[in-house]
Amino acid sequence: MKVPDDIAVIGFDDQFIAQIVEPALTTIHQPIQKIGEFTMQAMVQLLRSQTISNKREVFELPLSLIVRESS
Repeated sequence: MKVPDDIAVIGFDDQFIAQIVEPALTTIHQPIQKIGEFTMQAMVQLLRSQTISNKREVFELPLSLIVRESS
């Protein structure tokens, strides 16, 4: 089977290698930096016996589709 002629392939996490393989891999990008920041904020709040503020923002971060050649 040939990609993308016969089958579409999609990855997750938008690793650098997705850009350099042939065909370039369509992937889901997630905001790693923000995930780490919000996780640390939540952990500190829990360690201080506080409730987690703004739960929606902590657990609902935007993902984006990076379309490349594999789809």
